[in-house]
Amino acid sequence: RGTFGDCDSLTSVTLPASLTTIGDGAFSGCVSLMSIPLPASLTSIEDGVFSGCSSLSAFVVSPDNPIFYTVDGVLLTKDKTRLIAYPCSKPGDTYTVPDGVTSIGAAAFFGCLNLTSVTIPASVTSIGNEAFSRSSALTSVTLPDSVKSIGDKAFYGCSNLNSVTLP
Repeated sequence: RGTFGDCDSLTSVTLPASLTTIGDGAFSGCVSLMSIPLPASLTSIEDGVFSGCSSLSAFVVSPDNPIFYTVDGVLLTKDKTRLIAYPCSKPGDTYTVPDGVTSIGAAAFFGCLNLTSVTIPASVTSIGNEAFSRSSALTSVTLPDSVKSIGDKAFYGCSNLNSVTLP
């Protein structure tokens, strides 16, 4: 848990080709981390692995990985039903979760300081723990009627959040 957590000077990581799991919060708070290519062997990414990695602008996954995939630099499961992590330095201040995503993972948008708006499609049914925590620029959120569960501290520390529409 938190293997490299809060390593402020860590800018890049090279993972071994044999790596299968990245544990809970392994790189959380690594504010200088800019790149971390994910190998084909990777089959499990636990909760909050990249939370607070404010310098990541895109995730890169080996095209041979059978489980994970990226769409415009955002980390998803290959079947595109679970959004795992959003790179907090991705250009732009708005994001639309792709149709078909059913769950937003724990800490997926944690600490995304420039994100002001996220559009969540009707396919989403669950939002994980701390999913948007500390995303201080976020001003409003509209959750579709499809959302059945919202995790603990999902919007904790969203200091500019002034409007929430719940199903």
